[in-house]
Amino acid sequence: MQVNSEQIKRIRNEIDEIDTQIIQLLTKRFQAVQKIGWIKKKSKIQVTDSQRENFLHNRLEELASRNNLDLSFLTRLWKEILKESYRIQMKSESDE
Repeated sequence: MQVNSEQIKRIRNEIDEIDTQIIQLLTKRFQAVQKIGWIKKKSKIQVTDSQRENFLHNRLEELASRNNLDLSFLTRLWKEILKESYRIQMKSESDE
C-alpha cells in the first residue's frame, strides 16, 4: 500500500483546526464557569453541586452513546474539565 503524504498532511491540518476549535470552546466554557463562580460568591453558594454533576454524568452517558464514543474515556476527560472548572470557580471566589 502506497502512503499518500499529501492526504495525510491534509487530514493532519483538519485535525489541527479541530484542536484549535476545542481550545476555543474550552476557553468559552471556562469564561462562563468564571461568571458562575462570581455569582456563587455573591450569593454565598458553594462551588460544588452534586445535582449538577449527576446531570452532567447522565448527559455524558447519552452523548457518548449517541456519538458512539467510549464512556470511560469521556468520563475521565470530563472529570479533568470539572476539576479545572472548580479551580476556576474557587479562584473567582478569592478575586474581587
